[in-house]
Amino acid sequence: MFHPIEGGHAGHEDFFGGYAGQISGVMNMVERLGGYMVESNSGHIGDDIDPRAGDDPTLYGHRASIESARFSRFIAAQIYGREPDYGYVWGGSGGGRRSPLCLEYGPDVYDGALPYMGGGNIDKHGTTARVRSDQPIGFGCMFNVQRLLGDKLAGVIDAMQPGGGNPYDGLDAHQREELASLYRLGYPRGDEFMISQPMGQMWLWTSIADMLQKEDADYFQSFWAKPGYVGHDHPEHVADHLINATGTVSRIVTAKEFRDSPDFAGPEFANAKPFVILLASLMGHLDLPIGIEVKGIPQGYRLGTGVRMLSGAAKDRQLYCLNHGGDFFFCEGQGEANLKRFMDVRVGDEVRIDNRAFLAFCYYYRHHISGDSLYDFLRVDGKPLFPQHGVPLQSPLMGVPYSGQYEGKLMWVHHTHDASLWPPQGLFYKQAVEQAQGPVAAARKFRLRWTENAEHVPPAVTAVATQAITKNYYGTDTLHRYMSGCSGGGRMATESITRHPDDFDGVLLGAAGGRSSATMMAFIHNAQQMNREPGAWLSPQKLQMLEQKVTAQCDGLDGAKDDIIADHRACSFDFDALRCPAGDQPGCLTEPELKSVKAVLAGPHGPQGQITLGYPMANISFWSDYLGHVPPPWSDEPTMENMPKTSTGYVIGSSMAKVLFGPDFNVLTDFDFNDQQHIDRWWREVDKIGYGKPNSADLRGLQKSGGKVLMWNGVSDPCCSDVELEGYYREAGEIAGGMDKLQEFAKFYRVPGLGHCVGGVGPQDAVDQFLDAMIGWVEHGTAPGALVAHRGDARLELIFANPGSGKLEVAQVAPSPGEPRDFLLCPYPQVAVFDKAAASEDKRAVFDARNWQCHTS
Repeated sequence: MFHPIEGGHAGHEDFFGGYAGQISGVMNMVERLGGYMVESNSGHIGDDIDPRAGDDPTLYGHRASIESARFSRFIAAQIYGREPDYGYVWGGSGGGRRSPLCLEYGPDVYDGALPYMGGGNIDKHGTTARVRSDQPIGFGCMFNVQRLLGDKLAGVIDAMQPGGGNPYDGLDAHQREELASLYRLGYPRGDEFMISQPMGQMWLWTSIADMLQKEDADYFQSFWAKPGYVGHDHPEHVADHLINATGTVSRIVTAKEFRDSPDFAGPEFANAKPFVILLASLMGHLDLPIGIEVKGIPQGYRLGTGVRMLSGAAKDRQLYCLNHGGDFFFCEGQGEANLKRFMDVRVGDEVRIDNRAFLAFCYYYRHHISGDSLYDFLRVDGKPLFPQHGVPLQSPLMGVPYSGQYEGKLMWVHHTHDASLWPPQGLFYKQAVEQAQGPVAAARKFRLRWTENAEHVPPAVTAVATQAITKNYYGTDTLHRYMSGCSGGGRMATESITRHPDDFDGVLLGAAGGRSSATMMAFIHNAQQMNREPGAWLSPQKLQMLEQKVTAQCDGLDGAKDDIIADHRACSFDFDALRCPAGDQPGCLTEPELKSVKAVLAGPHGPQGQITLGYPMANISFWSDYLGHVPPPWSDEPTMENMPKTSTGYVIGSSMAKVLFGPDFNVLTDFDFNDQQHIDRWWREVDKIGYGKPNSADLRGLQKSGGKVLMWNGVSDPCCSDVELEGYYREAGEIAGGMDKLQEFAKFYRVPGLGHCVGGVGPQDAVDQFLDAMIGWVEHGTAPGALVAHRGDARLELIFANPGSGKLEVAQVAPSPGEPRDFLLCPYPQVAVFDKAAASEDKRAVFDARNWQCHTS
């Protein structure tokens, strides 16, 4: 049994089975895992409490969901002959807030829980209290920074990116203090862009604004009337943004009209449209009136402003501005306002636009501090700096505080760059489990995992969400979806086609390698070899010499003398013949150098055999990128300034080892490839963090979905071997039912002369040609065959370049040495073979793709 819990405040009966379910991909996942799905509305409809149950947070937080799941087990027994063996509950955001409660209070229903991006305070098991509103308090500060900084926020965003500067440059004293306060409250550095685009955070304000003003009325009055509050003491900080005016409705806009009408095609509506339409679609239809036009309102600060109907059939309905554009206000609200929005509103109805409550909320964090150490900056000698009001409570729809007491297993996933549930929220449940069950039980039953550089939703959900939003935005059912990645991006593409095969129609998968943790071991092995003894390092000059020698011997194996080894596996070379007779000379190898060459070619070995492949003999000069352009000793500091002075492979491998074994681990001295215990320990540690396991070659999900994948790898890639990707492709064929079946939806190409993703002496536009072929395959049903790629500006065909300039505007094409030429790229198992007859007529014939043919090797 699989039980997903809806995010936000929940309240929808077909969230995962309907339109929004496209975003989560839950139904496809449940089918793939061989279970059934149960869904609950969490005990209420829409963003409103059930009038029969009242403000009971236990009902909305877990009881309704648990009883729905328990009943589903009974139904399953009638259908399948027995109850499910296991039950799992999970959810993100609001679902992450409530899914642990289901495990805590439903031990006979669930065996495991997977909350992601949850949060909340801790209390004793069995509490009926509402959860404390710590995180939403911080949103007020986030809104304030956006409001106060305005266009200056772009400078902060730039400064907080790698290589940036001081985020406070150009800010006045009050702007600096509010930005600093935001960081002190735990806002994730590096995610400042989301300050400029408040979405889920602004929705939460529209949902809780009425409740806060009712339960904390004294604060909203005091803010403007008493000393100690910005509204009273420093009105200049809010004066320019204040709005309190009445107007007349001149137009009502439905979600469908907002999406389709050319009146809303302007840039002023670009930010508002996707999120507003998405929220409207959750209500089940796009005919919902979600906005009104009110002319003559002072500009002020419109986000979050109150919009109250003063006359007509919707008189006294209170909404809040979720987004705006021109004279239009697109709104949300709580209870009836959430369900009806601007139903029953007519042109000519009076409305009040008042943002005083929102401006007061921008400083709310100063006056509602809890005992958490995050708020210590607002205390001196333990006493608050500002007048205090009680810490507010969240809506009863968010459930009760955590207890940390449960049976079964729970894995908590939190994102390091989540602008909606900041990183400190990821630690609360760990504390709850340790307090309730002790560290020994916590180690057995609880795990905390961090997703680095991730916003509020994971990439797979982001992909599906943007696709669903785009379809609604353009009002079309046709959307062709593509993904492209190389190296780490290639591994992500592999994860996508195996774990989420329905996300994309076409995927370009480049140089993914095999087991990436084994690649790290190769980096370490080679670094050890370069530091093995004096003279062991292979200089760029010696590697260039080796390339010339090897190329001279193996160049013509494909029938063409073109200074390119098309298949390094067919090349055999006696490196012993290059042993220096005496001393070190430019055209030979010393004994230490010869030993290093053989070690790098062989790859790392342990007592149980080869761990991973060695480097290819094609374009041996490329090895320098990973063996170092300067001799050791090297620093393993992972900075851009250090990279030209060290070995890239050494830095990457050392950084990985420090993650596994601690900051003092030295890969040059502390890892012994001759000790199987060292190797076994490496595998155990990488398995613990879930890194670098072999990529799954089961592409049957992609086969079933109708998606396509085009795999490619540089023949001269020292990092991620083309032989590894070929092995992956062959394994995929065995699983798919044979190579013929695989080639119906998957192709594999080797690219001669290409290094790791880019660079080398091969074609410069290969990926461009692959993407063009993929589009033809997906959109027109033309399966890729032999493709022609190019080297040199005179021959490049940048299909996706700017028609005016003929150049790519957002990407650089690495220069490729050598004369301009074509390359014939053949789908595996075919290889490109040169027509030798053409060479007798023209020595430059090798540069023309028409003189090459694809033959099965």
